[in-house]
Amino acid sequence: MNEENAELLSGFVDYLRQTGKANCTVISYAGDIRQWLNFLGEVSGLQAEENEVKAFLQKMKTLKANEKTLSRKINALHTFYRSLVKNGKILADPSGNIRPPKVKNNEARILTKMEYRALRDTVRGNLRLAAIIEVLLQTGIRIAELAGLKIRDIKEDKLNINGRIIQLTTTAKQCVNNYLQTRGRVRDDAPLFATKTGKQLLIRNIRTLIDRGFEKAGIKEARVNDLRSTWINYQLASGVDPRLVAEIAGHKRLASTTKYFKEEEKKNYKKRVVEL
Repeated sequence: MNEENAELLSGFVDYLRQTGKANCTVISYAGDIRQWLNFLGEVSGLQAEENEVKAFLQKMKTLKANEKTLSRKINALHTFYRSLVKNGKILADPSGNIRPPKVKNNEARILTKMEYRALRDTVRGNLRLAAIIEVLLQTGIRIAELAGLKIRDIKEDKLNINGRIIQLTTTAKQCVNNYLQTRGRVRDDAPLFATKTGKQLLIRNIRTLIDRGFEKAGIKEARVNDLRSTWINYQLASGVDPRLVAEIAGHKRLASTTKYFKEEEKKNYKKRVVEL
């Protein structure tokens, strides 16, 4: 990425934060635009045309990006270029005529106990991946939130995600500690989950690692987000207060939580989450 495009990306991240976008949106959109600007190479993001946007999206399709991912990338491009139009840097959005594909609202895939236990057993020898899966499975956080975690965001047995305090289970905490022991001394602002060179582990790489874990464990038709769905469903099925589940999951509307588990309202809710 050339210097001009790097500055555009930095400015876009600042714009997202200034407009109050959720941290997971900032991380996802920043990753999408970084990918787009890298695709452009030496071409300025200010000079890109519609045919280049179409070529970029076609490349994403060849890399097997699904409709949901393509839809998000198009929305990221719209937001990026609208911010540039708003700031007077360009006159028109080159992605403006491209509409996101309609995403099917498929029913959530919930892993059985046998499946998620098989996944754990499969990745046990990979301390980083074991910690990643355990945190996702025991907290229900989004993959973008996990990718953005810093060392400073975990204290004792709690995660701090933009002020959202999430209790870690004993198993999850142990897995994280086991992984961090392989890292040696690291700064507080270092990524919690990092590459061998200490850089932040990208969302797409986390997805790839977990997908391989699913494959090795013989779990079919499962995706990373199913770990979150499984956590939410299991909490609701165990009688945990939906409002507590919604708070931990970061849902703004209770309906976003209860859609995972359709059952008559319980009168005596549990006030603490249960461990999977």
